[in-house]
Amino acid sequence: MITHVQQLEGELARLSQALTAVRPGECALCYVQRMLTNFDCDGTSRWVRRWAAQLGPGASLRTELTGPHGESSGVVRSVPPCDCDLFWSGWEPVIEAPTGRPAWPDPDRGCPELDRPTGAPEASRACAPCRIWQRRRDSA
Repeated sequence: MITHVQQLEGELARLSQALTAVRPGECALCYVQRMLTNFDCDGTSRWVRRWAAQLGPGASLRTELTGPHGESSGVVRSVPPCDCDLFWSGWEPVIEAPTGRPAWPDPDRGCPELDRPTGAPEASRACAPCRIWQRRRDSA
């Protein structure tokens, strides 16, 4: 017989999975930004690792990501020391010309890459940031 506590624990586990799941086609930067906004940073790379794990074998975020115009960053690092470091050391949202504001992912629609056809993205494509991210201007 399942107790009320066991039933509640199961529901919390399902809810946790749903809240932290990578959305189909979601780029790593949008996913990590969404998780940091909702759950903060714990000083580890848990969200980067979770993103890669949910995409399956062969998917890994490398800070050798290409920019929005296909340029290579030249930096190769498998996983940042913590999720925040992904942004502090390399990526920021593109500034939108008409508004002059950063183009953060829309809280309701999420990553612009979600506009792509549904289905599991190729690991190599999924590692690239979507069109709202650019290399930080002050990073080397």
